[in-house]
Amino acid sequence: PKPMPPKHASRPPASRQAQRWAKDLKLIGAAAALVAAFLLGSAFLSPRSHRVSSSAPKRPQSASPPTAPVPIALAGGTLSRFTAEHNASLLWGTYRPGVYFGMRSRTAPTALVAGLMWTRARPDGGVDATTLRHQCEQDGLERYGFTAHDGRGFGSQPIVDRANGVHLTTTFVATPAGGGGGGGGGGGSSPGGWAVRISGEPIAGAAPKQHLFLYLSLDTEFAPRLSRGAALGKLEVLSFQPEEGVHVGGQVEEVGRFSLLAAARTQGGDPLPLRAWGSAARHHSHLNVAELVAEQLPPQQPQQQQQQHDSRLDLNGLVPSRSRLLVLQLRTSGEPFEIDATLIGGGCGAGGAVGDEECGALLARWSGGALSAEIRSRTDAFHARLASTFGLDEQREGGALRLGGSPLGEREKGFAAAALAAQLGSLGFFYGKTVVAPPPGSFSPPPPPQETEAAPLFAVVPSRPFFPRGFLWDDGFHSLVVGEWDGPLADDIAAHWLGLMHEDGWIPREQILGAEAAARVPAEFLPQRRLHANPPTLVLRLQRLLDRLPDGGGGEGGGG
Repeated sequence: PKPMPPKHASRPPASRQAQRWAKDLKLIGAAAALVAAFLLGSAFLSPRSHRVSSSAPKRPQSASPPTAPVPIALAGGTLSRFTAEHNASLLWGTYRPGVYFGMRSRTAPTALVAGLMWTRARPDGGVDATTLRHQCEQDGLERYGFTAHDGRGFGSQPIVDRANGVHLTTTFVATPAGGGGGGGGGGGSSPGGWAVRISGEPIAGAAPKQHLFLYLSLDTEFAPRLSRGAALGKLEVLSFQPEEGVHVGGQVEEVGRFSLLAAARTQGGDPLPLRAWGSAARHHSHLNVAELVAEQLPPQQPQQQQQQHDSRLDLNGLVPSRSRLLVLQLRTSGEPFEIDATLIGGGCGAGGAVGDEECGALLARWSGGALSAEIRSRTDAFHARLASTFGLDEQREGGALRLGGSPLGEREKGFAAAALAAQLGSLGFFYGKTVVAPPPGSFSPPPPPQETEAAPLFAVVPSRPFFPRGFLWDDGFHSLVVGEWDGPLADDIAAHWLGLMHEDGWIPREQILGAEAAARVPAEFLPQRRLHANPPTLVLRLQRLLDRLPDGGGGEGGGG
């Protein structure tokens, strides 16, 4: 398929009638948003926040010239009345929809970010930069996308990459406080974390060697300053870790202290070595990790210099004690493999808040065979909940639910699962400033665009490869599905959008928050324009909120 055009703001209406329509639409949208703000405000908006900020964020100021009329200020507030369980279940997630597999903490202004890159090996064993995968692209892979995702603590995604000759499966599992399984606490001291499994096998007819890179990065774009302890480092391997294991420790202000315990193995269980590299340079991060990794590895060697296990083909193992970016590398020999990475909140080893015995138990619980069982359990739970929520297996009046005259088969149910998982797996958390263009023709010479204050957004993006950022009216439609699956999750998303409302009621239609989102948008399309408004689709969520009132008789899926 041909590349899609940029989803930028449309041109201002050409006719006077169209201008009046645009103005009326904007007024309708503002009125609807005000009503929604009132209702959501009474339910969710009051002092103290979930972990999106260390202090209550201010409502975005109208980025208009000083001589513009002063808009009426609306009452501000931050999310607080969602349950503690709801907020805790959303602390970690696959909140970087613009990359094939990426995670981050739902915290601001600092966050811990993780991601995956991979490519085939060149004939000399080095990295083939021409097929290095990181950001989602339209035509790069035969297949990617979540086939199971619950929107909170679990997601599984098959990836078929024929150009690199590998079939990957990426799986994310959020681990609860205390380390217990099945969503329950275990009474331990760890505040929770996550477990990730990256498994791969050669595609039939191809067995090229692979390079995989799993990285951690500090997102500090809008942090005024970093605390002295905010850093990443490679620590001494713990006694209970498997052979060739790696221990990465770190601390981020909004996350706290943590340890990442990682190990790789063949399908037969033989350990595989992981190499590491880190950088303490302020401008080195997840934003340019692909270029940095390529710089660290040598160009293709002449044929006479090629060696089967040349250590120069690996990252050099140098990790500064106060790194801001840390990369782990696995170089395979073409056999099936698995990487398990377990993040333990509180940290293990010297200086950690979690004792060695508990850390060892957590690693055993969230890696290896125990993690395999947990993944199977959560996959089964997702499909059972899908069938129950949307009535895929229910007997209805007149017979079973049918499609084209036939009962739903496994293929149709699999399609439904992939459709829902694709939407829930497109959830992203963003933090940054909106660029707003001045009103046209109001000032001479026209002033430059202005930036709002930094603010968070939790949203479902409309397209991972093309539009991995928030769009106002798209998310109103997304709420129809998300709300049926998980009402509190949809409320959380809507409340974030209302938190971006300006003092005069306007919400910018496209939210390009932070450098990672801005990197996918041409510079001329970054400024948002007040002449452009979206249909007020947040009223779709508002209607469901009204239906949930005592006399509304409506009900929705739970989850928090």
